Amino acid sequence: QSDAVNTVLQNFPYQRLADATASLNSMQTWSKGDWKKLLTQLDDTDSLRLKPTLALSAYVHHIALDAKLKSATAVTLSSAINYVKSFYGRALIIEHLAYLGDDAAVKTLSKLLSSNSVLIGNAARALATIHSKAAIDGLNKGLKKAMEPARSHIQAALDNANSVLPEIKPAFV
Repeated sequence: QSDAVNTVLQNFPYQRLADATASLNSMQTWSKGDWKKLLTQLDDTDSLRLKPTLALSAYVHHIALDAKLKSATAVTLSSAINYVKSFYGRALIIEHLAYLGDDAAVKTLSKLLSSNSVLIGNAARALATIHSKAAIDGLNKGLKKAMEPARSHIQAALDNANSVLPEIKPAFV
């Protein structure tokens, strides 16, 4: 189990995608234990979490266009919120959940809105980025229960999700 994670981490950072493709593809077959080993390394000190950060970011971007892998990764990352303890690790996971934009993350992110976590703003922005009906409903439910300063973060995320850009008209007609 740990050999698979360490083997992958040896390839990061990479200069050419071809150098990391095999590692990124192998991550698709990892067990929950392998993912936990990688993600708990985000709790390490600054210099030790660089490789896991780069590997996670590369993987998330690698699979983002595959709906099945995107959803499975969102489930994996959502469960990691329970065992990754550092602010850095949890904030990075929330950022990647927003990027994936999958409803599988909505329940976890919505729970963060009703906690006393310093990550309420991050979770609210992630839900606004996901922008599905379930995500907007999660924000609205969170807003009803929230106290300041969390309420302001959630309201700002809702305002952002509901905003519409003005129409761009040609200058010369």
